[in-house]
Amino acid sequence: MVKDTISAHQTGAIAGIILFALKMTALPSLIYKYNGTGAIISFVFVIVLNTLFLWLVVWIKLKYPTVSLYDIFKSKLGIFVTKLLYLIFFVFFFLKLLLMISDGYTFIKDVADDEFTIFKMFLCFLPIIATLAYSGIRNIGRTSEFFLPFIIITLVFAVAFSVIPMNSWSFGCLTIKGASGFFSSLFKLSFWTGDLFALVIFLDKIEIKKGKAKEVFFPFLIMAIILVVLYILYYSLYQETSQYHVNLLNDVVQYAIGTSKGWHMDFFAIVVFMINLYLQGAVLLYCANECLQKLTNYKYNVISLSVIIAFLCMAEFLYLNDYFKYITFAEEVLCYFSAVTIVLVPLLLLILAIVKKEKFNGKT
Repeated sequence: MVKDTISAHQTGAIAGIILFALKMTALPSLIYKYNGTGAIISFVFVIVLNTLFLWLVVWIKLKYPTVSLYDIFKSKLGIFVTKLLYLIFFVFFFLKLLLMISDGYTFIKDVADDEFTIFKMFLCFLPIIATLAYSGIRNIGRTSEFFLPFIIITLVFAVAFSVIPMNSWSFGCLTIKGASGFFSSLFKLSFWTGDLFALVIFLDKIEIKKGKAKEVFFPFLIMAIILVVLYILYYSLYQETSQYHVNLLNDVVQYAIGTSKGWHMDFFAIVVFMINLYLQGAVLLYCANECLQKLTNYKYNVISLSVIIAFLCMAEFLYLNDYFKYITFAEEVLCYFSAVTIVLVPLLLLILAIVKKEKFNGKT
């Protein structure tokens, strides 16, 4: 039987893709709302924090090569605290999935089809991510590794074709507005910036061979650099109106060379965004399912995934089908929840990384 594990390079591919997807819609405008011309500085700081977290995950993995996060927490914190933490993790991934669905729905409706409905979004999105999540993290990793070169090449061309027609650049986005807006954005927008937290849920499924740790960082850093360049382009193009747009990639390629000649450059934006959406959605659903199974000690994927999808449908149809309402909800309420999650877990991991190495249920 093939083990459900991923290599160092596949881990980096997943990290790069999940870094990217939720950063392409409302986040740029929200960062600008808080930081004004200092938006790009704030975003670069977010990228640095994500890079440090990835380094922490690799460090923990090298110290405990075969142990899961659940085993580490249960040994150090006890079963009750561990179950409580996994309940928080489950809610975190569930709410992230809702944001992904709302993101995808709004993007397609704005860019491709005015008559696109949330029901069609479910039909297009849920079966694919459910199939990927059910197939395991190995298949998600291999799929991410397969599509990553295409995503990178497409994004590089999109950036290049967008830069060529620009007659002038505005580097006002490289200034600092003030500390208050900077720290407010880090807190208020934390629900959009904790994507790499997913890696710790399948920590035991990651295999990093000796001397291969750098393969985790290489694809991730390429995607991070492209993302920063896209943000600089976006803020340079739209400046004071940056806070009124919600589709970064599509808005940038509107200025690409060839668009004025009738070339459909937005096609590339749609394809890249949808691939990222599906892959990150699969990772989030997989992680939510792992957390639910740890909570209930129930191991049947079909049942647990069906329960999660049923609750997703109910939540989306009953309350969260208004994208901007959910953005406000995430900005004003979920920021407290997500900030605790993405600050508490790295802190716990850091403490566990520096304490004496122990055995966990016969594993090291």
